[in-house]
Amino acid sequence: MKRCIVAVAIMLLAPSSVMSQDCIEYGDYLHRVGAVATTGFSWDVAISGDYAYGVSGSSGLQVIDISSPENPVIMGSVVTPSPAKGIAVLGDYAYVADGWSGLQVIDITDPDSPQIVGSIDTPAHAWNVAISGTYAYVVSGTTEMGSNSYLHVIDITDHENPEIVGNVLTRGKNMGVAISGHHAYIADDIGLLIIDVSNPEAPLIRGSVHTLSRSRDVAIQGDYAYVADSSDYYVPVSYLQVIDIRNPMSPQVVGSVFTPGQLWDEEDDCLGACGVAVSGEYAYVADGQSGLQVIDIRHPTSPQIVGAWFVRNDSRGVAISSTHAFLANSSGFHVFDISNPESPPILGSQATPDRANGVALTGATAFVASDGSGLQVIDVTNHAIPQVIGAVDTPDEAFDVAISGDHVYIADHYSGLQIIDVTDLASPQIVGSVDTPGGAIGVAVSDMHAYIADSSSGLQVIDVTNLANSQIVANVATPGIAHDVAISGNHAYVADSGYGLQVIDITSPENPWIVGSVDTPRQALGVTVSGAYAYVAAHLAGLQVIDITDPTSPELVGGVEMTHEATNVSIWGTHAYVATLAAGLLVVDISNPESPRIVGSVGTLDKSVGVAVSDGLVYMGDFSGLKILPIQCDGVSGIGEGSLEPRSSNTPRPKIRVTAHPNPFNPRTTVSFTIEHAQHVTLGVFDLSGKHIFALADDAFQAGTHTLTWKGQDLNGQPVASGTYLLRAIADGGARSTKISLVH
Repeated sequence: MKRCIVAVAIMLLAPSSVMSQDCIEYGDYLHRVGAVATTGFSWDVAISGDYAYGVSGSSGLQVIDISSPENPVIMGSVVTPSPAKGIAVLGDYAYVADGWSGLQVIDITDPDSPQIVGSIDTPAHAWNVAISGTYAYVVSGTTEMGSNSYLHVIDITDHENPEIVGNVLTRGKNMGVAISGHHAYIADDIGLLIIDVSNPEAPLIRGSVHTLSRSRDVAIQGDYAYVADSSDYYVPVSYLQVIDIRNPMSPQVVGSVFTPGQLWDEEDDCLGACGVAVSGEYAYVADGQSGLQVIDIRHPTSPQIVGAWFVRNDSRGVAISSTHAFLANSSGFHVFDISNPESPPILGSQATPDRANGVALTGATAFVASDGSGLQVIDVTNHAIPQVIGAVDTPDEAFDVAISGDHVYIADHYSGLQIIDVTDLASPQIVGSVDTPGGAIGVAVSDMHAYIADSSSGLQVIDVTNLANSQIVANVATPGIAHDVAISGNHAYVADSGYGLQVIDITSPENPWIVGSVDTPRQALGVTVSGAYAYVAAHLAGLQVIDITDPTSPELVGGVEMTHEATNVSIWGTHAYVATLAAGLLVVDISNPESPRIVGSVGTLDKSVGVAVSDGLVYMGDFSGLKILPIQCDGVSGIGEGSLEPRSSNTPRPKIRVTAHPNPFNPRTTVSFTIEHAQHVTLGVFDLSGKHIFALADDAFQAGTHTLTWKGQDLNGQPVASGTYLLRAIADGGARSTKISLVH
């Protein structure tokens, strides 16, 4: 029997009237706001005004209206003679690098009906194109041994009759090209090549530099070239390389940052750093294996990844507008809000021996079902530095975890239910077990009964009155594969892969029976219940909301589609927290259950499989362990002078962005804030109880970015203890809080 790798666990706690932790607005951080599917593999994208222009291989050019970024719409398209690979836009024309068909010139005056008006063949495969003035610069080449690669300079004054006026033979497979001033910058499979094009008819190679891997794309800003660089199959690494180009004859690599992806091919398929665009203080990398990576380039010699949105769909191209990024990949085009291009903060993390499949919380202790390593007991009193304080191995793979009193219940796949005494957190002990006929994936406990989602064997009901001699007292065969179970009142709700939600009456646990069911799109993998609704995490169908007011007739009333495998869901207030296998944690506003919407995400390369919310914090289990995150604000603005402040719907959102680098830090961190207009700003450091620790600013500031330093000291100049603190800014009549962590 093939073992299922997805397991989930939920510990649902009602939010208290006064939250003990701060919150954040996930929508204020990097997040995807919309997407549109294309008819082919999307290779590259350019933005001009309210339109995005993408090339999708054999489907040619797609024109997409992005005037409403949340709802991008394909307006028109035109098929090009060969697989389209690169694009540039200037004025009323799009210029497409069209593989073996060279350069295609397309009139985009009418977005509904773009038309090819001119073309010119190139001697080799056209990979990419850049435009400057009245010239197009096309790079071409093949992967065949002994073949030639070129930069072609093409006069596009007459759009219907473009003419090659200059060529230069280059050294390797050319993939990317950018123009700045009188120079063309080519990313090839050796590194960066700089060509003087001041005389378009006689381009001259001026300088070159080898990079760590195979260069795929290049963007220029100021004195630096930013190169997306991926290795070959044998050395699977990927980078953004920063190259000083002040001396074109002797460019120098001055900085680099590793990106999570890797190249997997000898030809076209890129799973590493494939595309790059630069805007202001950030570089945006399309990483074939890990989606969009945002890199802070304020210090070119030490670039740092500060944001990410993970999607494993062969991301190739990226373009930037003022507040949005457009990512091209095999599933189409994705639109991101980059008003704040950084990712929401991860407050603390703790590695576990194996992936953290399930998470449950009680008090200041997290219990993690850690796959092949059984139960991990983690002290989260200081959530900035969680600590494993106890562990006990289980016979098989720990998939899910539930808590009742002093005992933890583990769904241990082919070993069934494992019951663990956690009276002594440092030394948990298995005190009972019950083998189940199927594969135990999910577990819930209620009224001295444990309920196991037992894959092909449906729901198993186990009497745990006598822990050492627990017994299966009933089972319910569900029509599909039982993945997860939640209990509410006299009913068990089973996420049943292939058959949606199954509602089981457990008024008499020894005589359970299915009283209702509702199908869901794709496979139901995780379930939780809050009030009159059940929330189901479904494979490639996102979050599904089901009205269970009448358990005998559940009704699917809403849903939000996700392009990832949703594995688990937990509810806190008016938000659902959804764990996914590709995009980390997604936060969904469910204030209107019939119209849920994604408000933000926390990208993580590690696949997320478990999530629980407790006492104002989100605990996410992924393939590397446990991560702790802030919750989405739900009617609370932040820390005040000693207490939390309620936020009314009329409270203005301050137009200020506050960041700190490094974070975590020791002993000092640089705090930056950005304001759009001159105003008075108050910026201070608080502890989580609301106590004022240090004053950073209380003055009038001009528009722009301002930098300050906190040395980890209080108002008396004394060092403060390790822990999590809040940077709280007051501007425009509102407040904004950001968490930082000091680690001695």
